[in-house]
Amino acid sequence: DNNMKEKFICDHNARLKAHEKREKETRQRARNCESCAEAPLLLEAGDTSHFGILGVSRKASKQEIVRAFRRLSLAYHPDKNKNENAREHFLKIKEARDVLLNDRKRSAYDKSLGEENDQVET
Repeated sequence: DNNMKEKFICDHNARLKAHEKREKETRQRARNCESCAEAPLLLEAGDTSHFGILGVSRKASKQEIVRAFRRLSLAYHPDKNKNENAREHFLKIKEARDVLLNDRKRSAYDKSLGEENDQVET
């Protein structure tokens, strides 16, 4: 019985260390990635809707939105990106995530996008 507990603790610790190692490698790749270094330029040039900021479709699930936010937050977080616009971009990304994950806010936002598209077409 005691052996089983020790084995469980050892297995758990090994999995925890492997998980921490993967997280550290992911953060390191994001810091060294050329596309992440140029990320502010990509955000300025792209779609300014919340969907465009996160790089997801208008039919994106909450899981896809969270994944996109995590990916972008690694590139734009002011503690990780020393670009002068990083804080501003991170706040836009955070706002987009907050709106799209809240059902009430997302519904209102979708309606406002629909109205904008109707005005552009006429």
